[in-house]
Amino acid sequence: MLKHKAPFLAMLLISSAMVTGCSSHKAVPASQTETTRSIEKEKPVTSISVPAAAKEVTAKNTKLASNIADAQAKMAQLDAKIEQTPPGAEKAKLVKEEIVLEKHIEALRGKQIDNAKVYKEVGQENTKKLAKLREESAGNPRASEDKNGSAPDGNQTAG
Repeated sequence: MLKHKAPFLAMLLISSAMVTGCSSHKAVPASQTETTRSIEKEKPVTSISVPAAAKEVTAKNTKLASNIADAQAKMAQLDAKIEQTPPGAEKAKLVKEEIVLEKHIEALRGKQIDNAKVYKEVGQENTKKLAKLREESAGNPRASEDKNGSAPDGNQTAG
């Protein structure tokens, strides 16, 4: 399962780095200490830049994929035990364990999807901010209108 996701995750990282103009060979500033690095690692995905969010989401989803693979391996072992166990209380107990594992796997997959949604939202927010900044820097008077439709010079604008 991880073999199929690795190329996608790599492309996700590369494309996000290319879109943002980020370079992977930039040096870490000398002023950045180990404490600031650990603080940066603890930030939630929503408060960091898109490339950093991509790395964080990729790391989280890779770990979740590993946990899913482990749970699926346990599920296969449990299936084999269920096949060999005669009907009775022991078999019922094994079936209950299997159901719990299935729910656990679904929860992990849900977390992967949630991580991807958060990453997408961060990217959309950054895109909106960049578009707004570009409008303002281009001198577009509509970008600096107030809520009642008047331009900075006090005149009403059409629309």
